[in-house]
Amino acid sequence: MIIENAHPTGNQSLIVQAMASISLLVELSNANFLNSEYFEKMHFDNESYKGILKQSGIGNPAVMHFALYAYLVIPKEILKREGFYLSDGLYKGLNHYIATIAEKESYSTYPKENSLNTIPYCEHIRNAIAHSKSSFEEENGVSYVKFIDERYRDKCRCEIKLKTMNVGEIIARLSDILTVYLIETLK
Repeated sequence: MIIENAHPTGNQSLIVQAMASISLLVELSNANFLNSEYFEKMHFDNESYKGILKQSGIGNPAVMHFALYAYLVIPKEILKREGFYLSDGLYKGLNHYIATIAEKESYSTYPKENSLNTIPYCEHIRNAIAHSKSSFEEENGVSYVKFIDERYRDKCRCEIKLKTMNVGEIIARLSDILTVYLIETLK
């Protein structure tokens, strides 16, 4: 659907390649690749990586972190240099969605963010991912991820707690947002 005959700039190409790589990982996971004969016969320069993949799976927390980095951090920096700001309206619907799924323990002490509906979730998750400030926990058999964004100079803090299973939907919506941007700019 994306940009088959388009010619992205070098910077846009980084976004497109990251999106394609993540898509490949999703498809490999969906195809149960790690249980395939092909995977069993694969040789790794470091065979311990093969064991790690077999144990943790393709859809593990590190891959989720990588995907969020690819969809939030890389595009923001690249597109900002091109004069396009993703936070200007495109994330509005996604922020609203995240507000509806954020756990009640989520909070922010940043100015003008006094309720779950006023938090700019994409921006805070982006900062947490960029600074590797996320943690995973399990409660009553449910897996959660907590994103932490802090601004030390004025002691502001935002913690966003989400069910890990919901992060996949966030990534899918981010992919849609970036696809719309790329289609529009590569016409």
